[in-house]
Amino acid sequence: MADSDTLELPDGLTWAGFRVCFTLWVAGPLEPHRLASFTSMSRAAISAARKALEAQQLVTSVASSTDQRSILMSLTPQGGDLTREIHERAMRNATATLSALTLPQQHMLVGLLGQLVGDDTTDIDRSITDLG
Repeated sequence: MADSDTLELPDGLTWAGFRVCFTLWVAGPLEPHRLASFTSMSRAAISAARKALEAQQLVTSVASSTDQRSILMSLTPQGGDLTREIHERAMRNATATLSALTLPQQHMLVGLLGQLVGDDTTDIDRSITDLG
């Protein structure tokens, strides 16, 4: 079975590349070590993704103004547009998929998925109560 980070999305990005782009889209320019922390990726994985994304002209890197040893990564306009398009398509797909469920069922699903990933912010008891 393939590592999920190496799976390629229809837009030519790997999952790892999309994670980097999405995080930069949400958070803005970041140093690689902070990007690694936000994405739960290793610094080596960030470095590999950066090289691929720079080759695709989706990300740029400039010297950090606060740390001479580091760089600051940011999305190019093309990278921002592609990230937004992928995110909007994913949201449309999720909405279409979840439309088969009632609103209480959607809340319950979110609560159950939250429990699976250990997210304390989802309240399965409240979701189950909403069904009654």
